[in-house]
Amino acid sequence: MANKILVKQLNKGIIKSTFVGVVKYSVLKDIIKLTAREESGGGTNNFFQRKIDEEKIKKIVKFIESRLLEHNSNDIPLVLFPTAMILSFDSNNGDMGSDIAFKNDTVQSYFEIPEGSTTKMLIVDGQHRFVGVQRFYEKHFDYEPDIEFIVTFLVGYDLYEQAKIFANVNFEQKPVKKDLYYDIFGSLPDVKNELTLTHFTVKKLNDDQDSPLNDMVKTLGIGQGIISQAYLFKEIMFLFKPNKIFGVYFSRYKEGKDDYKRIPVLLKIYFDIVRKKFTLYWPVRNENNHKYEQRDYKSILLKTTGLGALIRIFDYLINDSLQLSDEEIIKNIDRHLSLIDEKEAHRLFSNEGDYGRSGGLQNKLYNEIKGMIEKKINKV
Repeated sequence: MANKILVKQLNKGIIKSTFVGVVKYSVLKDIIKLTAREESGGGTNNFFQRKIDEEKIKKIVKFIESRLLEHNSNDIPLVLFPTAMILSFDSNNGDMGSDIAFKNDTVQSYFEIPEGSTTKMLIVDGQHRFVGVQRFYEKHFDYEPDIEFIVTFLVGYDLYEQAKIFANVNFEQKPVKKDLYYDIFGSLPDVKNELTLTHFTVKKLNDDQDSPLNDMVKTLGIGQGIISQAYLFKEIMFLFKPNKIFGVYFSRYKEGKDDYKRIPVLLKIYFDIVRKKFTLYWPVRNENNHKYEQRDYKSILLKTTGLGALIRIFDYLINDSLQLSDEEIIKNIDRHLSLIDEKEAHRLFSNEGDYGRSGGLQNKLYNEIKGMIEKKINKV
């Protein structure tokens, strides 16, 4: 009995034949030809695909199991693989393959694949997804639903053209920037999670006129500003962990309580004290446009290393003080940060200091500041 794959032809008459459709694994498994590039250089049978990465396959199988076997009623997947697999008919068999017929009647267009078809299709993109599903069924042979793939079919493309498409999909297309990801998913209405609470907090810190970080966040990763939106999101979400300062606020936020609104208030208080204590290392607005510009900023205080350390120090200083009034918290922070003298501040926060020549040292800087404060507090 022939199998039918319903398809829609794209850009008919403009480019080579390209079709899209949805195909069940049970149909694909008999017409797929897996290939891999075996050696560098050319050769008539030297394809462009990468060899199967077994670790990646294990992760895909685990992903499928988590979605299809372990999900609960509140976590049913919308689509297992939302991006299209790209297949190409073996060009050695002619434009439509030796025994696959394309039919276009008044109701639908489809490929008709006869039983026992000898035509094989190459996977231009998506071989790990396919092999992952293949291994899933080998492991769970009694799983009955037939997993479906969204597929783009290339018909009549030679191997060079297929390789160009493979390279474009895998190397040219750029991933979504984290700034954009956080901005989109952090601003979703009627959703309460780490992203939405962080989005609320960052927006308050950047937009409110009374905030010491007003206009400093480089939103969506573009434009003027000192602080990376993606990095600030990451660091603030760190404070929502159960053992961190805002863990309790985050839990109550998800329950519908509104005391989460104190989060940006406390962060404003903290950064205002930092600004006053370390004025020499705080950004200054550009005289021409009154904006903060990264190229003019000559300190690490609010760059990745400094900002990461400062947020960890914030958690360290008031982790057990949320029950105190804002005035008491201000006194506590002020007392501790005042222990860092000007000579130490220059070494810690200037571009010429110990942390100005390389990034990724936020934990080391945090530990030094913390140790310095504890040592001096014990002497008082």
